[in-house]
Amino acid sequence: LRPVNPYAVTKIAQDLIGYVYHESYGLKVVRTRAFNHEGPRREKVFGIPWYAYQIARMMKGFQDKELKIGNLETVRVVMDVRDTVRAYYLAMIHPEVKNHIFNICGDTPRKMQFFTDKLIELSGLKNVEQQIHKPFWRPHEIYYQHGDSTNHSELTGFKEEYDIETTLHDLLMYWVTKID
Repeated sequence: LRPVNPYAVTKIAQDLIGYVYHESYGLKVVRTRAFNHEGPRREKVFGIPWYAYQIARMMKGFQDKELKIGNLETVRVVMDVRDTVRAYYLAMIHPEVKNHIFNICGDTPRKMQFFTDKLIELSGLKNVEQQIHKPFWRPHEIYYQHGDSTNHSELTGFKEEYDIETTLHDLLMYWVTKID
């Protein structure tokens, strides 16, 4: 474990607290390490929802066709939040789970550029210019992030139900309906 930001430190602390409670008090603890997940109702303080929000504003005529972006060269595996919640549930109810650690993640790594391009395509907008906005760059960027969820899938039978296009469409439509 080598955290590079305060958020990562909080995740490690939660993980270790779960471990200590299992070891010290026999609590049935399931430790999960969720990777990127997106979907409708995701707040715009995160990258992909921020892009969807801006594109929804463009669709409604509230913003010029200039998408403010961060580093689109990073690679992430993104899973639909509805699948993520189901994965948590399956891990929680499975009888053989005893202090397991599960990565909860999708299978397909993609550059962030894929997500902005797909959102623009789903919007039907033409001639959207993607402009790098330096404040959206992280001081310690993780350029490639992809977990292995094999142990979770094999134990629980979990398979993703939502494809990324559905996820991005539903996220975009959430913002379209929310913006007045």
